[in-house]
Amino acid sequence: MIPPLTEGQQATLTCTAPGFCSGSPPKITWMWERKDEIDEINIPGSITASLKTENLSAVTQRHSSTLTFNPSAKHHKMNLTCLVSVSDNITTEETVTLNVTCEYITV
Repeated sequence: MIPPLTEGQQATLTCTAPGFCSGSPPKITWMWERKDEIDEINIPGSITASLKTENLSAVTQRHSSTLTFNPSAKHHKMNLTCLVSVSDNITTEETVTLNVTCEYITV
């Protein structure tokens, strides 16, 4: 689930690795699809991503990544994917289509 996105208002999206992990943390990658190309998100200025590890017990952990950015019209209808890689052959992903609304000021 993603929160409502409004142009110019900071938004934070979270991707959580499914299940509980022990050992090495998974690699969480954010990607977007635009013009039939898939690109790993470069983290310029207004876009930041961070990885969080929550200890649930002595051996299990939950891993998540948050993506914070200021939505704009260029993000509307963009597909955003979170890819979680636990090992070379174990991955899962989820894709959402962003819906960015514009706030108009009436005078």
